[in-house]
Amino acid sequence: MIEELLYWVWLQGVLGFANRRVAKILERFSSARGVYEAEHADLCASRLFTRLELTRMESTPVDKARRTLEVCREIDAEILPYDDPAYPAAFRNLPDPPVLLYRTGKLRDFSDEVFVAVVGPRKASDYGERAARSLSARLSRGGFSIVNGAARGIDNAAMQGALDVSGKPVALLGCGLNSRYRAGMPDVA
Repeated sequence: MIEELLYWVWLQGVLGFANRRVAKILERFSSARGVYEAEHADLCASRLFTRLELTRMESTPVDKARRTLEVCREIDAEILPYDDPAYPAAFRNLPDPPVLLYRTGKLRDFSDEVFVAVVGPRKASDYGERAARSLSARLSRGGFSIVNGAARGIDNAAMQGALDVSGKPVALLGCGLNSRYRAGMPDVA
């Protein structure tokens, strides 16, 4: 499995973080490794890749992907490729689904959850933070799942509000694995 993940990380480097053609690419080449091992002429003939992506395929070494796998091991992050059965259907059905999901913590089945995004500025007023925390606590008690980017300020207050009432908030981080941005998230024991 690690071997296949290596090619998935490489493919994400080629396609970017999200790509609407990922399902068609898998249909044509069977796997990320299939893309990596395909002849340049077959890649071009498929008409599934932009010129930039074809150039990236030639200039992106697989060793760069190997380093990403090492970072994931260091921070105990799991990688879920688009074709993994555990990859959430809610993400797979997006117009531009993420090629990979990197996660820490528990992954749960999102199919029956109703999400409410509670987001706001990082530099929030005291009132704004109290309001976000209170609103998120009430929404969580009502069965909603709070989702945001877990930044400081309103996002963090909303997450904390959900945690205050044993809610199960979801943080979707739009940053690198080893980014300090994660520091805005509340601590969960």
